[in-house]
Order: sequence, then C-alpha cells, then structure tokens
Amino acid sequence: MPNSALPPHMRKNHNDWCFPFSLIPRAWTSYKLFQPPKTLFKHNCTGWTEYKGVIGCNPIQNKLNDKFCSFHFNFPFFFSISFTWGWYFIIGIRWDAVDFYYNLITLDISWIGRFEK
Repeated sequence: MPNSALPPHMRKNHNDWCFPFSLIPRAWTSYKLFQPPKTLFKHNCTGWTEYKGVIGCNPIQNKLNDKFCSFHFNFPFFFSISFTWGWYFIIGIRWDAVDFYYNLITLDISWIGRFEK
C-alpha cells in the first residue's frame, strides 16, 4: 500500500499543491522505490544524505560555495538546479532525503530555505 511509504504526519492531502490538485492524497503519489537515487551527473553538489549505507544527493542544494549554480540529474528521472540568487527549479521523481520516500511527480520553482551562497 502506498501509504506505508509516508510517516504518519504526512498521511494527508497535498497541501503543497494548488487547488484542485491539493485534494489528491499524498498516498497516491508517494512510494518506496530503491534508496537513494543514483546521481548520473552533477555540478557543485554539497548536500548529501546517507540511507542504509548508501549516500544520495539531496533534492535541493542550499549551499553553493560561491558558485553561480548547482545542478544534478538522477535516476529515476529527477533534475534539480539551484541558483546563486536563492531560487531552485526541480522536476521529476523527487526523493525525500528526510523521510526517505519518493514523490511521483514533482515540479517546482521556489526560494531555497536556509540558503547559503
């Protein structure tokens, strides 16, 4: 059952999506696949998380080490780019590096929380 991929506090509708998509339960889009995703190509990635002895690139890079951007391409399909002015763009099957599940499908352009140049 997809709901088993989510921690209890996440078992609700998508409050992070706009209406009418916010009516979709998170359980319909959240799955345990393989952990973590395989990074195929990367540039200036500084945020990594270990899960079950394997290290995976965090979906959003919030520290750029004074570079213009940071980007990575993962399998399953996921692309992320973070810019020096504090914004990011992501698209694809996003791995949650905190609760260790995959969200099918993600598309977002937002400000990076806790951003560091």
